[in-house]
Amino acid sequence: MLQPGQVVAGHTIGEQLGEGPLTATWLVEGAGGTITGVLRLLLVRLPDFRARFQGAAEVLMGLRHPNLVRLRDFVEVDGLVGVVSEYVEGGNLGAWSKRGARSAERMVPVFYQMAQGVGAAHDAGLLHRNLKPTKVLVTRAGVPKVAGFALGKASAQDLHTNTEVGTTFGTPQYMPPEQFRGVAGVDVRADLFAMGCVLYEMLTGKRAFGGDDLLQTYKAVHTSSYDPLPAGVPAGLVGIVADLLDPDPDQRPSSVADLLARMHEDPEIHELVASIPEPVPEPEWSAYSDTPSAGSSVPPLPPALAAATSLPPTIDDLHPVDPRSAPLISETPPPMAPPPEALPQGASEVPSPATPPPRVAPPPPPPVPPELEAGPHELGTGTPVEPRRHAGAPSLPPPPGLAEAMPRHHAPTPSEGAGAAYSQPLYQDAPASGGRRVGSVVVPPPALPRTPQAAGMPPMWQLVVIAASLAVMLLAGVAVVLALLLTP
Repeated sequence: MLQPGQVVAGHTIGEQLGEGPLTATWLVEGAGGTITGVLRLLLVRLPDFRARFQGAAEVLMGLRHPNLVRLRDFVEVDGLVGVVSEYVEGGNLGAWSKRGARSAERMVPVFYQMAQGVGAAHDAGLLHRNLKPTKVLVTRAGVPKVAGFALGKASAQDLHTNTEVGTTFGTPQYMPPEQFRGVAGVDVRADLFAMGCVLYEMLTGKRAFGGDDLLQTYKAVHTSSYDPLPAGVPAGLVGIVADLLDPDPDQRPSSVADLLARMHEDPEIHELVASIPEPVPEPEWSAYSDTPSAGSSVPPLPPALAAATSLPPTIDDLHPVDPRSAPLISETPPPMAPPPEALPQGASEVPSPATPPPRVAPPPPPPVPPELEAGPHELGTGTPVEPRRHAGAPSLPPPPGLAEAMPRHHAPTPSEGAGAAYSQPLYQDAPASGGRRVGSVVVPPPALPRTPQAAGMPPMWQLVVIAASLAVMLLAGVAVVLALLLTP
């Protein structure tokens, strides 16, 4: 059917967990082969099952209860429908119960949380109708999560839709008598009966109702024939189990809320569950992601922890930029905002870049300081002065060649006024004589490496001629000396 590595609606299929008469289950893998979810496909193609499955899945995808297995996506493949749920690392309730003492102190808090999850599903209009220990998953932290509501009844209020009279659905050892006669007439009290069977099994390690065949199981359920609970179980809990397993639905608690209230009325049971916190909705999950999506309702951190884990905001936090559309560095510098005292009377803000002010001819530049005539490589004796910027303006590095000229910043002359330094762009066109203008200061272009000509020395060809002449004279002198020595 589905093969490992196959992608279904954006989910990568992993190992197959199992296949039954109604569903088949696979793991869902994320990056690096990590397990991120479970895919359950409905193998039955009957319109009744498909409609009930899809209706329940749509309701479950809107529930965010910590004691319910969360559904993340509804998929369709090869004419079959399925759901992708969260992956609960741990085991089912039956395996968890065997790993420790079956005392009321250990079992009652887990059962209480399981009941909270079932009650949340009932409040959303769902019935389970097949509740048993293998349908309850327990995390490594000991938190129970009820699974399997997608195959339940999609409307707990409407007792005459999605099923036919006489249709039996469920596991006989956990079914009330009315469910043996058909599922059309069952309501939330059928799930409460199954919860009584689960609680009995948690406390004793065995099923309340056995039997070698379906008929014997039905007789035991109909007559409420089960062994008594161990002597160490609180009396109030014994009474609750007896009421849950009553064959008459009218004698059972009418709802999960009624059951939880009964547990709090008994002082001994209340002490066991009083420390359980109120359920908090889990974060919203995206259908194709393993992280909470935007808009999720995540409980805030305590103030002390939030202060310890917070970081100061960056420029990107204060001014979010879409990296797909914004350049890394703006080709044109941002407009410089004058300080409040420099604004003309009646002006409130700098004109928009879309409508720049008319360019005003700059005044004649003052004489260039001697330091600038020597070339940028000889600067550095002045005190650096950073250009003034308006609050919030990004601090961009100056272009190459401008950093050397930054120590000398032009101050406006009296004739220019206090705002003259801000009325002109920071970067202007180069004057005809070459170089760059910074404010009203003309910066000469960077000096080239100094040549012999620049240092007042003769040209290169003259040096070559002089060197050749000296060589010829040296050779002639050597020849004269040799001639004198060889003459007899």
